[in-house]
This record gives sequence, structure tokens and C-alpha cells, in this order.
Amino acid sequence: MGEEYHDVDRRLWHIGKEIPLAIILAIGLQTFGAVWWFANLSAKVDNIDAKVVGLTQSTVTAAEARGATEINQMRNIEQDRRISELEKELRNLIQQHQQAMMMFRNNGGRR
Repeated sequence: MGEEYHDVDRRLWHIGKEIPLAIILAIGLQTFGAVWWFANLSAKVDNIDAKVVGLTQSTVTAAEARGATEINQMRNIEQDRRISELEKELRNLIQQHQQAMMMFRNNGGRR
């Protein structure tokens, strides 16, 4: 009984001389090729993942740049408004100064 089991076991797991060495090498090369292909695929996926992260970061940076540009535009508008007000006040001061000088000249420099 033990010998029969041993013979059956030997027949199931036995590689005989019928299998050519070329087939064994072909299977080995295919296995190696598959592992190499998956390694390259993994590297490509990692590369694409890094590019996606970079694009995402540049998108955030672009959004921040747009926000900064809008803030600068708002500041420029406010500064333009203030400059206009100061120019108006300066014109009023110049006009008042000219009126005061005319009055001074008309009065002959007297108070």
C-alpha cells in the first residue's frame, strides 16, 4: 500500500525525459519576460502618478496666482481711487492758493 501511494505520487510530480529542455527554457523566458513587463508597467504607473501630482500642484499654484492677480487688481483700483481723490484735493488747494494770492495782490500785500 505504501509503495502504490509512492508510485502515484511519483507519477504526478515527476518530470520525465519526454519534456524537451527548449520548452522548459521557453516557459522560464516567458516568466522572466512577464515579470520584466510588469516591472516596466509599474514604473510607468509611478511616473504618471508623479506627473498627476505635479499637475495638481501646478493647478493649485495657478489658482493661487489668479487669486493674487485679483487681489492686486483690487488694490490697484483702490489706489487709483485714492490718487483721483488726492488729485482733486490738490487741484482745490492750488485753486485756493491762487485765490489767496490774487486777494493778497489786490490788497497790496496788506492784511
